[in-house]
Amino acid sequence: MIIRLILLLTFLFLFGQFNFEQPSCHCDFTLAPETEQINGFKTHVKPGDIICIMAGKRKNLQLINIQGDSLNFVKVINCGGRVEVANMELGYGIKLDNCHYIQLTGTGDDKIKYGFLIDSTKKGAMGVMVGKGSSDFEIDHLEIKHSGFAGIMAKTDPECDGSYTRGTFIQKNVSIHHNYIHHVNGEGLYVGNSFYTGWNGNKKCPDTLLFPHELKNIKIYDNKIENTKWDGIQLGCAVSKSEIYNNSIDSFGLANIGSQRNGIQVGLGTTGLVYNNRIINGKGNGIIVLGLGDNIIYNNLISDCSEFGIFCDNREVRDSSKIILINNSILNPKMQGIKMSNELTDNYILNNLIIRTGEYGDKKDYFISFGDKAVAKTEGNFTSNKKSLIKPLRENNFVSDVVQKGKHQDVFSVDKDINGKARRKSGSPDPGCIEF
Repeated sequence: MIIRLILLLTFLFLFGQFNFEQPSCHCDFTLAPETEQINGFKTHVKPGDIICIMAGKRKNLQLINIQGDSLNFVKVINCGGRVEVANMELGYGIKLDNCHYIQLTGTGDDKIKYGFLIDSTKKGAMGVMVGKGSSDFEIDHLEIKHSGFAGIMAKTDPECDGSYTRGTFIQKNVSIHHNYIHHVNGEGLYVGNSFYTGWNGNKKCPDTLLFPHELKNIKIYDNKIENTKWDGIQLGCAVSKSEIYNNSIDSFGLANIGSQRNGIQVGLGTTGLVYNNRIINGKGNGIIVLGLGDNIIYNNLISDCSEFGIFCDNREVRDSSKIILINNSILNPKMQGIKMSNELTDNYILNNLIIRTGEYGDKKDYFISFGDKAVAKTEGNFTSNKKSLIKPLRENNFVSDVVQKGKHQDVFSVDKDINGKARRKSGSPDPGCIEF
């Protein structure tokens, strides 16, 4: 009797120390690790439903025909710990086909920052692939590494029958944020098609020039991207309301392929804002701008890039459009700080801080150079070849040399710096991304 009592008390003590209950994630649907696919048409997923992906190792995850609505997204979330995805057979780790109003999020466990790990896909494959007309989606808190190509690819290539071409489909209301993408063999993020002016890459009709779909209302923010073989972030065909901000990009373009080694590529057909990004240690340009015009690039810290800090080139643009480069800090580029070659837009190069460039520009200017017949209003820029300024400026430390060396500008107002500090209202503002 005494022995039974002791065993009972021991069990109760241990039960109090450990939680043996199954995790409760408030699920409407639950996918065990051996279940690879959920099809919303077959399982009758409704707007507002929660699809729980149970923790553990799995080969892939296929989200097919998941349909929420604008007020009630379907949430796909990890449950019970971390979901680990890896395979060397398919073209993806996770894919979303024909999904609308859906959130894929790794926030299912407060103790785990990135609730999904996509680790290893075959050569040419994506970590996450979003396509087949998917739109109105959010992807957050994923870790992606060792993908055969891009970490996340989000676009639908046009078909020979005209589906998914411009005018028939718009990928809109996209938010990609708080992801950690590293050691991938292509771009960290590849969003939208690169060929706004026409694409003949469909192997079923290679002689047909197809025009890719547009993107609208795109936000890419707070992602940590490291060690990419190609660009850190590439955005294309985003014709309105695009924003790329608060991202950290370190060590990009490591394959050193000519046009595929930029920290951020503002691709053809793209307009919008690029701001508050930290871009360091790359084989190419910190930021390349090939967009439609009305591209505003500000408050970015760009350091130790092997080509230009910022490069703007001629491409198809809208009439009477602008390119504004304002309050960027460009440190130690191997070429000039800013190269402006777009002669089709009204250009402004204002209040930038450029330190220790690597070679003379086209007009014997270390810091800002112009190609072709491009011109710009240049004002309030601070330039120096003092090596001693690089480290404190990179680390946000006070540098008296640059204080109040900028000028107030009317073309675009930068009210806060990269750290959220309010810009000086009285007197002259500081150039670069930091307000001291």
